[in-house]
Amino acid sequence: MIAHLLEPFARCISSQPDADALWIDNRVYSYAELGCHAQRIATWCQRMVPQRNPRIGILTSRSLTAYASILGVNWASGAYLPLNARLPASYLATIVSHAELDGLIVDSAGLALLDEIAPEGLPVLAPFVTDPSVCSVSVDNASIFSSLPKMRTPAPQHEDDTAYQMFTSGTTGTPKGIAVSISNLRHLLNVCQDRYRFTPEDRVSQAHELTFDLSILDIFTTLLSGASLHVVPDRQMTFPAHFIRTQKLSICIAVPSVAGMLSQMKMLKPNSFPSLRWSLFCGEALPESTVLAWKQAAPHSRIDNLYGPTEVTVACLRQECTTTLEVTQDRGIIAIGKPFPGQFAAIVNERGDFLPTGEVGELALSGPQVTPGYWRNAQLTASRYPELVHPQHGETRWYLTGDLARCDADDRYHFLGRVDNQIKLRGQRIELDEIECYLREVSDCDNAVVVIIEGDTPWSQEIIGIVSPAQADVGELRNQLRKQLPAYKVPKRVVAMDNLPRNASGKIDRLAIRQQLTSSTAKTSG
Repeated sequence: MIAHLLEPFARCISSQPDADALWIDNRVYSYAELGCHAQRIATWCQRMVPQRNPRIGILTSRSLTAYASILGVNWASGAYLPLNARLPASYLATIVSHAELDGLIVDSAGLALLDEIAPEGLPVLAPFVTDPSVCSVSVDNASIFSSLPKMRTPAPQHEDDTAYQMFTSGTTGTPKGIAVSISNLRHLLNVCQDRYRFTPEDRVSQAHELTFDLSILDIFTTLLSGASLHVVPDRQMTFPAHFIRTQKLSICIAVPSVAGMLSQMKMLKPNSFPSLRWSLFCGEALPESTVLAWKQAAPHSRIDNLYGPTEVTVACLRQECTTTLEVTQDRGIIAIGKPFPGQFAAIVNERGDFLPTGEVGELALSGPQVTPGYWRNAQLTASRYPELVHPQHGETRWYLTGDLARCDADDRYHFLGRVDNQIKLRGQRIELDEIECYLREVSDCDNAVVVIIEGDTPWSQEIIGIVSPAQADVGELRNQLRKQLPAYKVPKRVVAMDNLPRNASGKIDRLAIRQQLTSSTAKTSG
């Protein structure tokens, strides 16, 4: 038995009940209000699924239901699985079936999907829905929820209990489930609190879909420290400049391409965000030009570039962007830095041999944030989480990230792209991330992407460059690339788009771009 993960949240309910906890949809909820909702949800979980560490799905939009449920499920010592109600019902049904859920919590958006995805007999709670007649599934609605007593003390918790599950896209088409333990999450939160020192005075952004694990960082670091969580409205998620200013946020957590879009739209004017004290970027490569623009817009903010896969609990390496930026050579992006305290990183080759400083290989990660493995997939777990014999650490369990990287003489790591983003075209080995670097440079555009379009044969593949906005002179861009790259690396075409498509995590969606290119009317050079 251990101290419950939400004990700090419980203390906030007692010590600062009237303090702001959650801003959402132009409404503020205090710690007492949010705590009351979470404690009633915990009571429902314990009554409907009276077992250790139940798995509860949260099928919602980014609503009050979602945030109260995340806390309530954890309060009951359950594991929560976020399900985005905007995704296709067939995809959600696949996840629900594979996850073997013990219960489901929904808001009005999730309620409309229940008939298509909920297995027969699965307990369902719609805590703030008064009329559940939109579906035929039996649902405990608002009238039942409001009569539930509050579970005032969190249920007993164990370090190896699952805190939450995330499902990510799999190469076979079947989503991969990743279960993150209490001990994994606790280490992340302790490291982040030691560095960023969240306080009750902080006002923190929440600008990610809950199915993107960066949301974990937003929610738990904020509500375990007594700070207030400010949910960016959906319509402002891509362009949150106005929200940061009007909400007077002190900590902003974002994917780099959002900052890149703000820069491209001339929205990062000097001193635009005077209230920010920390800006944390994670989820994508962080261009040097984005950092320079952000520094002007947020002159009082320190900036960290965070790196980490879902399998190693959100983030596990960091690089601060100080006066002297640590830029990865020939990439124009910020280094991903050094491992968090207690974490380890290394570079390995295809055989799992550890490579010396300076050599390029696959980035491997070890330490207390490495998760137990993939849900119900022992074969994939064995291949991606091998036991390797390290020269200093001996036989240790590692996670192989699939990212190319190298370690420099200062023990700092540099991201060099995905292993599967390195292609061989007509006999020549090409790294698409390298071409992206040059395209960003000649276009003066942070949102520049390079993809490979497959043909009927290996000889009919094409490298395509994409930039946004659509006003770019794509012919001139291709001419500039010819001056800086060997002919075989120059994109066959450069395409300009008004907006680059993004996935549910807010990252640039390369698959959607490839699909668009076959039918796009975007301006192009050939």
